[in-house]
Amino acid sequence: TLTEYLISRGHTAIGGIFKHDDIQGLKRHQGYLDALMEAGLPVEEESWRWYATEDARFLFQPAMATWLRRFTAVMCYNDAMAVKVMRFAEANDILVPEELSVTGFDNSELAEVMGLTTVAHPGTELGRVAAEAVLQLMKEPEVPVQRLLPMPLVERRSVNQR
Repeated sequence: TLTEYLISRGHTAIGGIFKHDDIQGLKRHQGYLDALMEAGLPVEEESWRWYATEDARFLFQPAMATWLRRFTAVMCYNDAMAVKVMRFAEANDILVPEELSVTGFDNSELAEVMGLTTVAHPGTELGRVAAEAVLQLMKEPEVPVQRLLPMPLVERRSVNQR
């Protein structure tokens, strides 16, 4: 997971920003918690922020800068949120990645332009596997279909070694 990657880079104070109105956000949050617990790092409710699609802009209030300064790294729900965090941090004199490492998900074009470390979303492969799963379910509806796809880490310049 991204959290494990940040831990491997020496980060122990890792914040998280997650969407609560979709399953991906909930699963990414669970992966974050699992990695912190496995590493024996503190799991404190103040270490993460939740947002819904329609209210993401409300995260970026002055108190957010104080919250970000508590961490050496922050894991974001997706690349778009990570880029917003990077811009907000820099506008508030928090240097990325020197003071705050930032990661996202999806490996979007925006991530490439901004030098964001992210996880690649296997879009085309996901579509192919989903179609195969539907065909399998049509043949054998009583057999559950489950596939795990690799989601490779794409290292860029938004994460610093501690």
